[in-house]
Amino acid sequence: MVAFPRKFEAYALGLAGAEGWEEVYEISYFLAVESYPARAAREPQVSFETHCWSVYTELESQRPN
Repeated sequence: MVAFPRKFEAYALGLAGAEGWEEVYEISYFLAVESYPARAAREPQVSFETHCWSVYTELESQRPN
């Protein structure tokens, strides 16, 4: 599970209103950019690309159908 900075919870909550994958992708990329430094400090072997993908898949899995 990816740990998001607390101030970005509103972006994750906005996923319920996201119309398509483009919006989810934009939100997930923003969250990935903001949360990567903390993850890299904990797990230096994780690449930014891998982190971006994990953020996207986690957000997509929590999105209502």
